[in-house]
Amino acid sequence: MSGRSIELSDAGDRVVIRFPYDTGVVARVRELPQRRFEQAAKCWSCPIERIVDVVDALRPHGFAVAAAARSLYVERGGAQALPAEPDDPAATDAAGDRCRGPG
Repeated sequence: MSGRSIELSDAGDRVVIRFPYDTGVVARVRELPQRRFEQAAKCWSCPIERIVDVVDALRPHGFAVAAAARSLYVERGGAQALPAEPDDPAATDAAGDRCRGPG
């Protein structure tokens, strides 16, 4: 597993994007509308309304999509076929905390 993941924040209001630092991926994430870097958690996030944009942009770059994010993606009209994937343990940082986004 690449350590690249797309999941929902604990509050369910943000799409959380986690990955080991890679300048190419950072450049791609910066193209996403309404994205922001969550400094304390060292991850990126977008409003939940951007789930389709996020998955469509990042899945081709090897991002795993967590079950809840995958379900929301399909519900919101996402067109990519997404395989069922177990939760990625690489999406948890060294302290064991998940990026919660601002909420």
